[in-house]
Amino acid sequence: MLRFSIIFILNIVCASFMWANDTFLFQAEKEGDKIKIFGTLHDLPLQALPPAIMDYIQNHEVLITENTQALEPLTLNICEKMGLLRNSEEPNYYDCLIEAEKEELEAYAIPFLKHKQATNLGLDQLNTNGLYQAYLMGHFVTGMDYALLHHYKNHKLILGLEDLQEISQSFEQLTIHDLKCELYNHAGFGSEEHKRSENLYLSGDIPALEENDLMVQRRNLDWLPTLLNYHRQYGEKAIVCVGYQHLFGEFGILRLLEEAGYKIMRANQAIEFSDFSSFL
Repeated sequence: MLRFSIIFILNIVCASFMWANDTFLFQAEKEGDKIKIFGTLHDLPLQALPPAIMDYIQNHEVLITENTQALEPLTLNICEKMGLLRNSEEPNYYDCLIEAEKEELEAYAIPFLKHKQATNLGLDQLNTNGLYQAYLMGHFVTGMDYALLHHYKNHKLILGLEDLQEISQSFEQLTIHDLKCELYNHAGFGSEEHKRSENLYLSGDIPALEENDLMVQRRNLDWLPTLLNYHRQYGEKAIVCVGYQHLFGEFGILRLLEEAGYKIMRANQAIEFSDFSSFL
């Protein structure tokens, strides 16, 4: 009994310590208008978030996300628009993989296609971009972004900052060699660097981002007008939930909002906001 009590107390202490720092909930304020922004980590489960954050998100009527594609079935027509299908002149890239590569791909891509109700779509129909995107998204179907969308789809108005075509255009065209390298390295998932990133997120540390991530920069710049337009429509009824690495850096959403005249505040676990502008 004593041993159980000690373990129980240690679990409480460890859980409290894990979220001892400030959260990734931010507020951008300008002339009395407030935009609430929460940074997610795509592959972590929703249960990793502090209950206060979940309560805070729940209290908003409108959820603004990177996109709403998680809620939509993946059809052949959509895949064609996104440029994910191989044409008749291309080889069957799936057959170009060795058995170990196929197993790694299938472990994530097949559950993703099933999740997306893509019953008429086989891996042999996809080009290298299609295979990689299915593989990558397969890591996220149990993560907090998908969970937020599915949890609130019948309770909130859900809006996206980009459409499916814009998502796909963010990916550079991969060669079969690139795809094989990604599969061999498990796209970085499970690596020491990835584990360290998860721990840093849970401890509230700001990531050190490479400023030459052109894909993130381009998406952030494209998102900003849409984000501000949504805010004009819905005001404080809305909360923005996007990957937390989109928030920081020279072209991060927080910096872009600050340059537009907004004061940036950061929330702690008690949802008390304090000035964050000096960090930016």
